[in-house]
Amino acid sequence: MDIDLLEEILLRLNQENETILIIEHNIEFISHVADYLVDLGMDAGNKGGKTIIQGSPNEVVKNRKSSWQIE
Repeated sequence: MDIDLLEEILLRLNQENETILIIEHNIEFISHVADYLVDLGMDAGNKGGKTIIQGSPNEVVKNRKSSWQIE
């Protein structure tokens, strides 16, 4: 599957100490490859673009302010 190949490539780059920046909305994919998240929230335009929370995936998802919060 393409997503599996992409994940494999990203993990290989990470093992080589490369810096990887991904803008993504799929929480399942992010949970497999992310070390650190910056949540910019759900709003756009004048209301968007502000950091809501940042940290490890677990910290971000568990924070009540996060747009990634799982209920």
